[in-house]
Amino acid sequence: MRSASISATLRRKASAPVSDDFHGEVNADPNQVQSFDASNFDGAHGLFTAPFNGIHGWYWENPTGKPVTVTLQTSGFYASAIEFRSDKTTVPHELKTP
Repeated sequence: MRSASISATLRRKASAPVSDDFHGEVNADPNQVQSFDASNFDGAHGLFTAPFNGIHGWYWENPTGKPVTVTLQTSGFYASAIEFRSDKTTVPHELKTP
């Protein structure tokens, strides 16, 4: 999620607990990463206000090795939604308006 110091509502859930890191790259600099929440979870929700411009997103890790489904729902004002995969590929996702 790219943002310009905006607010978004977030809801995420997983079919089993996963390790999670919600973070941002200050001014889109991958060498300046700020973590907002690092935990293990199977569900969470809340409101996030970006403290700076740049890329904001999540890293999820499945510690069990068994299949897990993570579902993310967001609502807010942002320019793009891009999935960065472990094999270094990216997948853009369509932004939908309600």
